[in-house]
Amino acid sequence: MLYLESVFIGALRIIGFCIIIFVIKTIVSAKKQSQFGFDYLIPRLVTFLSVIIITGFLLTQLNAYDSFILLAIIWGFMLLIFLNLNRKSPLRTQLKIIKTRSLIYIVKAIENKQPLISFKKIKEKRAALQTAKNPKQKLSITHIYWQMGIGFLMAILGFFSRLYFYRFDRYALSDIWYKDLSRMKELSEQVWFFHSGSMTGEFLLINLYGTLTGLSDSIALESFGLIEVAILALVIFWFCYRSFNRSFFPALSSSLFFIFFYMFLPINIDLSTMHKSVFLALIIGLPAILFIHSPKILKGKISTYFRWMIYIFTATFLINLFVAIYVLFPIVLLSFLLRYKDVYIRKSFYAYSISTVFIFLMHYVASLVLGQDFLNFIASNIYAYNTYTYTPQLAVPINELLLVYGYLACSLTALVLPFAVKNIKKWSFILVLLIQLDLLLLAAIYKVDFIDLDLLNQALTVFIPVMVGISLYLLGMFTKAIIKPKREFIAVKLLLSLSISGLVLFYLYDDTIAKIPFRKEVKNEQVLAAYDKIENNLLPYSYGVVNDEQTKVISMGNHFFLPYNYFFSEYLNQDLEYFKNKEDLIYLRNNPGIIPPKSILVFDYKDRENSIQIEKALQTLKQRGRNIRIFYKNSLVSVYEIINEPKQSHVRELLF
Repeated sequence: MLYLESVFIGALRIIGFCIIIFVIKTIVSAKKQSQFGFDYLIPRLVTFLSVIIITGFLLTQLNAYDSFILLAIIWGFMLLIFLNLNRKSPLRTQLKIIKTRSLIYIVKAIENKQPLISFKKIKEKRAALQTAKNPKQKLSITHIYWQMGIGFLMAILGFFSRLYFYRFDRYALSDIWYKDLSRMKELSEQVWFFHSGSMTGEFLLINLYGTLTGLSDSIALESFGLIEVAILALVIFWFCYRSFNRSFFPALSSSLFFIFFYMFLPINIDLSTMHKSVFLALIIGLPAILFIHSPKILKGKISTYFRWMIYIFTATFLINLFVAIYVLFPIVLLSFLLRYKDVYIRKSFYAYSISTVFIFLMHYVASLVLGQDFLNFIASNIYAYNTYTYTPQLAVPINELLLVYGYLACSLTALVLPFAVKNIKKWSFILVLLIQLDLLLLAAIYKVDFIDLDLLNQALTVFIPVMVGISLYLLGMFTKAIIKPKREFIAVKLLLSLSISGLVLFYLYDDTIAKIPFRKEVKNEQVLAAYDKIENNLLPYSYGVVNDEQTKVISMGNHFFLPYNYFFSEYLNQDLEYFKNKEDLIYLRNNPGIIPPKSILVFDYKDRENSIQIEKALQTLKQRGRNIRIFYKNSLVSVYEIINEPKQSHVRELLF
């Protein structure tokens, strides 16, 4: 992968951003934590993403969207949370106290030659817990460490597992890719509504990811799928961990199944590295499902819980309508019907209803203002017109595989139902998950007309691993009832899960890979690598790029674009006229159209007929005395730089 360095830099900068947030929170916040590990991190990640998406949506409606403005608002929002201000006390007094406390904290750390972030208190707490008399209390800190360690391991494995599939990638520079890139860039033009095929929330986050990490739009779009899978693998682990009585083995197995067992998942293998709004929506949606039945995880009063659930459901709608309607709605409704007396579940149902009305009302009003067909737009966002399901990697045909999963889901539902009848409060969550799995699998098996099968398969790619976790949880529960172990050997379970995954991959890997009849387009990879090098080294709008008309979207908002036809027919004349009158400032002022960019970068594809024309044009320019050098060279793609103004385009040359 030629632009691998940029992909890793993006991931590392996201990690660095999270570390900065942690440092600021440690210095500024005086609030004591009652949650630790992912019980603290993931609810805040979900609310954080929800606020970003809703804020971005509102900014575009005010014609005020800019990624830097959004980042400033995010920082302000985080500071307000960390400061934990009291509405009843004067703001100035509180800020003065916070300022004094922060300065004392920093000065003490400097005087004592200690780091700003000290783990001394954590170690003291660990020692206290290890000497506690209550065995459950002894295990609590161990569980936190194991939970964090395994969760981050799942994220890393998820990232690298999908990175491997770049060798089969067909997404880069495809028609879908160009369309998605255009969607990203249109956000800067305050365009949100009425893009058929998907909602805009995901593109907002990709745009912000590129800005935050310093990646070009092209690389941010190409690599965001890796970030999605990494976070989703972590979320699946935590979701199952909390859902199944903090049991590690089913949670770990579910996440590993999602990461590695692609031969048993209906995932589209040639678009496996592509970003998926279904996955992003489920990063928010899975915790939201858990919050419905375990509201204490979200914390706060009922009114606070209600408000946050509105934000979370609204953000899910803005990311993906399919998940919001076909995945979340049945779960919210089933939970309401089974436990309507629970005040939190009622609030969740009302929150979902308010979010639904808000989203549909906003889009209906926008359809009237913009003259769009409202119903066609809704239909286009619950059907995937630009994606498809292609699964040559499966160990068995997809129809047979779905049938097996259908039988398993129905069997598990029948097994859990008697327990749920006896204790609906304890078993309602697992029962709701299984009923939803039954519905999704039945829709896939019988190919229900009003549900898009391609989007459904993407959702099943996440829910099938959850079903695997449920199976192992029930098996473990019955086993414990018989054996009754005195200790939970987490390390043994981790080793067992990894060993099973390794054995399955060892025996099925070669057959799975052999079934995939294609490889990545090498030329497309080289083109992306060339653009990555260009955008990392040259100053925006100081240069122009000569390339196919289709690549014009890459140039939007970044540099000038010259199609091949113009370069062959007009540019040579423009060059001649400009250099003839270069010293005549009055002439240039009256004819600004003849002034070329400081540098011109010409893409030359070795398998194209126009390669000879490019060579002739460059030879003509050389004879006129133009400085031409090779900027990028590979087996199928070369990029030549025509330097019209020396040391005026390259950032390094301007600085040094």
